[in-house]
Amino acid sequence: MTNAKEKRNRRIEASNEAKALKRLRELRSLSVRDVGDLLDVSFTTVSHMENGRAVVHEEYLKKFLKALKFTNEDYEILLKGKPTNEHLKLKCYRLIDGMELTKLEKAHSMLKII
Repeated sequence: MTNAKEKRNRRIEASNEAKALKRLRELRSLSVRDVGDLLDVSFTTVSHMENGRAVVHEEYLKKFLKALKFTNEDYEILLKGKPTNEHLKLKCYRLIDGMELTKLEKAHSMLKII
């Protein structure tokens, strides 16, 4: 018989659905606690959904997407491994935010051409 400690330390691979939920939460810059408060569930429920310890049920998914103001299409795009427009904008913002002025000026010039 396996004891509780062994079970607890066992690595569980998160599903694509769980990974998509986490990415969507991160796009909104929310913590697991923030999402738990929005959905009126415990933060551990949110965490378990994201790390594969719990199955993502359709009811939870609908509530999650509505509360975080995402569409089913956003979710489906992330499931396929493609970034959403919002995700790409955030990644670009993070790159730009860390650039020094000379590189930022060059990037601006390049974007004006496109």
